[in-house]
Amino acid sequence: MVITLGVTFFTLSQKKIYAAQTTVMFDPSPPQPLGREVSAAADLGGSDFWSNKEYYSTQLYVMSSRRVANAVVQDLALHRDGAFLANAPSGAVVAAADVAVEEASRVLLDRIVVEPVKNTRLAVLRYEDANPDRAQRIALAVVETYIAKNIEDTQSSTTTAVEWLNEQVDKLKSNLDATEMDLYKFQIDKQILAVDVSSQSNMLREEMTTVHHALTQARIRRVELEARHVALVGIKTADPARIPVIELLRSELLNKLRSNYLDAFVDKDALIVRGKGENHPDVREADAKLDAARKALLAEIDNIKGSVAHDLVVIKR
Repeated sequence: MVITLGVTFFTLSQKKIYAAQTTVMFDPSPPQPLGREVSAAADLGGSDFWSNKEYYSTQLYVMSSRRVANAVVQDLALHRDGAFLANAPSGAVVAAADVAVEEASRVLLDRIVVEPVKNTRLAVLRYEDANPDRAQRIALAVVETYIAKNIEDTQSSTTTAVEWLNEQVDKLKSNLDATEMDLYKFQIDKQILAVDVSSQSNMLREEMTTVHHALTQARIRRVELEARHVALVGIKTADPARIPVIELLRSELLNKLRSNYLDAFVDKDALIVRGKGENHPDVREADAKLDAARKALLAEIDNIKGSVAHDLVVIKR
């Protein structure tokens, strides 16, 4: 009986650990910014079994990498969350903390497990925490940050390809102009100049090239604005801090307002876990600051949303 009671009390005294998990599907098809035909011609065997296997292994590593962890820590302000760092359960009183982002990232990575699902393109990410709500929030943040990083890398490669194509167009146009000038001089020297058809054809070709280039740039801009608009509309007023990373990189003011909101959220949460009720003066003051920070952040998001919507209407016209 003594042993049984001892084991029972020991088991009940252990901290309960909850696991939140989410499933991710990988797409091994690489972006093709130069078009399907060019990308297929440049393919060096990347579609075979071993290349796909290397791709899956790489993505599993990226999902649990320091780059993604640092972004999640900064996004959720985990380096200032004492309850997260101490792995405290719900309702525990934990003092506020302020550690380096890298240190909080190490804590985060120690609680993450990424496992592939055999014979599929799926992987399961599991995050363990003493607080079930925090476990769910962080698990989703890790996956969303991983997806955002992949989109950011894809957009970067596409932008680089477009810049390279523009450079090639400029070089070819210069070569074409020089060749046409040489031909014009040759026709004058040999007295075989035909101004009517040749000149009109050259002018028409140059005009078509200019219009086609402008159309391509407008289409690229339209797709970019549509993607931004969808992402901005998806931001929920109940949790305005879940802002796409690409928008935070575009606006220093938005980044600052979001940091202010997260700081106010952490300050109020710290007061609650210390046992102060909702009617306590300190909690009321923290709640007022949080509400003001939320309104300021939502107002700036609405401004950006309106600007993107206006630019989208203009680019479609």
